[in-house]
Amino acid sequence: MAKRKKIIIDTDPGVDDAYAIALALQAFSEDVEVVGVTTIFGNVRRDDATTNAKILIDGAVVRDGDAHRSAP
Repeated sequence: MAKRKKIIIDTDPGVDDAYAIALALQAFSEDVEVVGVTTIFGNVRRDDATTNAKILIDGAVVRDGDAHRSAP
């Protein structure tokens, strides 16, 4: 089995980015290991982005996963 590529996702998870995160956490789990998610403002406010990312991570049942808000 090939070694999984480790990635950190820096994002503003509204609808489009939330879908991409969900794919990375679920569909590509054999090829990609998401080691972290950081959030920034963009389509949504930074606090909302962090909340959305945490919901995605919790829903994906990522062991020891968490999302962290970026610096202002």
